Amino acid sequence: MRDLTQGNITSILLRFAIPIVFSRVFQLFYSLADTRIIGGALGDSSLAAISASSTFYQLLLTFITGLTSGFAIVIARYLGAHNEQPFRRAVAGTFRLGAFIGLALTVLSLLSLPVMLRILNIEAALLPESRIYIQIVLCGLILSALYNLCAGVLYGVGDSMTPLIFLIISTVGNVALDLLFVVVLPFGVAGAAWGTVIAQGVAAIGCLTYLLHHYPALRLHKADFVRDAAITAELLKTGCSCGLMQSMISLGSLTLQITINGLGETYIVAQTAARRISEILMMPFLALASAVGTFTSQNLGSGKLQRVRAGYRQSILLLWAWCAIVLVISYTASPWLIQLITATQSQRTIAAATWYLRIDTLFYFTLPLIIVSRQTLQSLGDQVVPVISSGIECVGKIIIAFTLARKLGYLGIILAEPIVWFVMVIPLLISLKQRMPGPDAGEQT
Repeated sequence: MRDLTQGNITSILLRFAIPIVFSRVFQLFYSLADTRIIGGALGDSSLAAISASSTFYQLLLTFITGLTSGFAIVIARYLGAHNEQPFRRAVAGTFRLGAFIGLALTVLSLLSLPVMLRILNIEAALLPESRIYIQIVLCGLILSALYNLCAGVLYGVGDSMTPLIFLIISTVGNVALDLLFVVVLPFGVAGAAWGTVIAQGVAAIGCLTYLLHHYPALRLHKADFVRDAAITAELLKTGCSCGLMQSMISLGSLTLQITINGLGETYIVAQTAARRISEILMMPFLALASAVGTFTSQNLGSGKLQRVRAGYRQSILLLWAWCAIVLVISYTASPWLIQLITATQSQRTIAAATWYLRIDTLFYFTLPLIIVSRQTLQSLGDQVVPVISSGIECVGKIIIAFTLARKLGYLGIILAEPIVWFVMVIPLLISLKQRMPGPDAGEQT
C-alpha cells in the first residue's frame, strides 16, 4: 500500500496518475478494437449500428466507474487516518454494495432495452445489429462492475499499477478475440461483443485474484462484513454522488447521440471517431483527477491540509501544459487518427470529425478546472455541488440538442460541450474557494 501523505507532491501525483492514464487508454481500447475491426471487416453500416446504441452501455458503465471511484475516496480517507477496523469495513462494504448495484443494473438494463432502443431513434436498417451488440455487452456489465470494484479498492490503497497490468492482458485478448470472431469466424457484431465480454471477465477475475493474494490487509473476514451503518451511509453518499455525477455527463451525451442518429450514417461515424479521439486526449485529465482524489483523501485523513491545497494547484498546472500538446495534435494529426480508428474512406466523415476536434480542443483549458475541482470537492466532502455542476452539463446538452443542434445541424453538436463547460465550472470554483484549506492550514511535508 502506498502512503501519499509523504514526499514530493508532483512526483507522487505523476507516479500515481501515469498508470491510470494507461489503464484508461487500454480500457478505451475495448471499444476502439471493436470500432477498427468492425469498420474494416464489416463496413461503416455495422460500425454505425454499434455506435448508435453503445452510448446506453457507456451511461451505465460511467455510473459504475463513478460509484467505485467514490468508494475509493472513502477507503483512502480511512487508510490515511490509519484506522484499521473502519478501513476493512469500508473495503467489505465496497464489495457488498458494488456487487448488489452491479447485478441490479445488469438486470434492469436488459429489461429496459426495448424502450431504450426506441428512445435512441436508431434507423430501422441499423436496428438489428444494434440490438444484438448491446444485448451481449449488457450481459457482461456485471464483469465490468467487478473489475471496477477491484480497481477502486486498489486505487484507494495507492496501487494504480495492478489494474493497468490486468487491463493490458485483457485488451490484448480482446483484440485477438475480435479478430477471431469477426474476421476469421463470421460472427459479425455479435463476435465483437462476445470478445469484449470475455476480455472483461479476464480483467475482473485476474484483478480480484491478485488483490486477495498480494494484499493481506485486504483479505476480509466475516467480522469485516458486519454492517456498519455509518460507513455504509458514507460509501453510498460518496459513491452515488460520484456515480450520479458521471452518469449525468453520459446522459447529456446520450441526448446528443439521439440527435446525431437523426443526421445519418456519415455523422454517426464521424461523431464516433471524434469522441474516441477526445476520450484518449482527455485521459490525462481523468487520470490526474483520480490521483488527486486519492491524494486529497489520504492527506485529509492525516490532517495534512496544506498538501491538499498544493496538490490541487500543481495538478492544474500540469494539465494546462497537456492542453497545449493537445492543440498541436488536433491541428496536425486529426485526419490521420480518424482514418486509423474507423478505417473509413469517406472524406465527408473525416472532414466532419476533424471539424469537431479542432473546435472543441480550443476550449480544453477549462477541463482541468472542471474535472480536478469535482474530484477534489468530492474528497473534501462536498457531495452536492459536483452533482449540480454535472446536472448543468446534462441539462445544457439536452437544451442544445433540441435547439441549437436542430438549427445548425452538426455544428450545434460541436458547440454543445464548450458552451456548457463555461457554465458548469462556475459553481465548482465558488464551492472550492469556500472549502479549500487556506494557505496556513496544516503542515506541508
